Amino acid sequence: MVAVRVLVELMVGGQWVDITRDVYVREDISISRGRADEGTEVDPGTCSLVLNNRSGTYSPRNPRSPYYGRIGRNTPIRVSVRHGDRLIPRFVGEVAAWPPRWDLSGNDVYTPIEAAGILRRLNASSSPLQSSLVRFVLAAGPSAYWPLTDGADTQNAAPLLGGNIAYLNNRDGEITRPMQWASFDLAPHLEPVATLPDKVPRGVFRGYILPGHRPQWWAAEFIRGGVGGFDSFGMQLVGAGTASDPTRMWYLGFDHPTRTLFVSYFRADDSDARTTVLRQNIAAPQVFEDDTAHVFRLECAPNQGGTAWRVCVDGAQIATGQLNEPARPPMRWFYDWFVPDDDMAAPASLGHVTVWDGTVSPDPDQILLAYHGHAAETAGQRIIRVCEETGLPVTVLGDPDDTQLVGAQQMTSPLDVLSAAAAADGGILHEDRAEPRLVYRTNRSRYNGLQLSQEGET
Repeated sequence: MVAVRVLVELMVGGQWVDITRDVYVREDISISRGRADEGTEVDPGTCSLVLNNRSGTYSPRNPRSPYYGRIGRNTPIRVSVRHGDRLIPRFVGEVAAWPPRWDLSGNDVYTPIEAAGILRRLNASSSPLQSSLVRFVLAAGPSAYWPLTDGADTQNAAPLLGGNIAYLNNRDGEITRPMQWASFDLAPHLEPVATLPDKVPRGVFRGYILPGHRPQWWAAEFIRGGVGGFDSFGMQLVGAGTASDPTRMWYLGFDHPTRTLFVSYFRADDSDARTTVLRQNIAAPQVFEDDTAHVFRLECAPNQGGTAWRVCVDGAQIATGQLNEPARPPMRWFYDWFVPDDDMAAPASLGHVTVWDGTVSPDPDQILLAYHGHAAETAGQRIIRVCEETGLPVTVLGDPDDTQLVGAQQMTSPLDVLSAAAAADGGILHEDRAEPRLVYRTNRSRYNGLQLSQEGET
């Protein structure tokens, strides 16, 4: 008769450590997993057992414990069964707490632990995800990022990375008017962004890029909504404003009467200043609609001692050129506006100002996909992407591309996003028994070859 032996391990210092000898056999190891009766989703797996803690080994705050500072909340634990030469995993999860217990004599010190699979932690996280666009930008590693999705009562435009608080320079008589925060709805799956101050015909909104976050080859991305006026988005390059080190600025301009864009370059030293219009009358009527927003990119790269530039709108390149001026890193972005009283112009809305290192930046069409909530991606790819963004290891059984298409990703909890994708495909999202990770079995992979063959004959 083949002997069966239980193996219990803790993840300590990045390695699985055998603690089976400290597991009390007077108490059963209880494991549950799978779906409850009539349940539509897989519940978190659970495991309960009792550890001998006379030596204080399993007291996380005990400095004499060999595991001091290395175990605590959410320490991984694994239970397996050794059957002959086979090691069969039965449970893997995380220990939520290490409660000390002892009998009346004080001699029997023990720790009953309750472990649960990683679905428990996802269930406990009721906080909604940031939008698909914010998450994509942060995951892609920008040099600097101002989402401008601050709440309606905010006072400042806080960056998420690489810059100082963006601020306004505008004055209407003696009254300084603030940005209109959270006033422009991009889409139901995105946070609202800010609109420029009302009844302030002229002004500038600017953000400073920190040293160390200023790439030589840069791309500035932003979302602009509404008609606007005679506006321009600019990038001021590093420079002292002297003859040997002039001030240089790039502009992507908006001309609302002609519904066109233009690109210009400004250069000034202590005795001279001039602006060169590099391209004008770039037809873009769609970007001047009242209630629409679009994704813009102005990119400048070193090229043959000069600067190669291009402009993209909604993921597509619409203008490009070469300037015989050296490429410089940016130090500040700004949005300069003039809204005349002409019954056409209105303050534009602005959001998601991002500075990329052009050598590693995502393609403009990838940004557009995130802007649209990754609508029409497959359920399998959504599960993979969201798990990567959330730091959750996942294995997909089956072809993730051979799964159902899903709609725009909503701003709900991570588990809700994953569960919605699994439900759309009809697959099963569950926990791995051997490693602390999720497993998604696609609907297609649930059928064996015979069933597929029979389906084809009917």
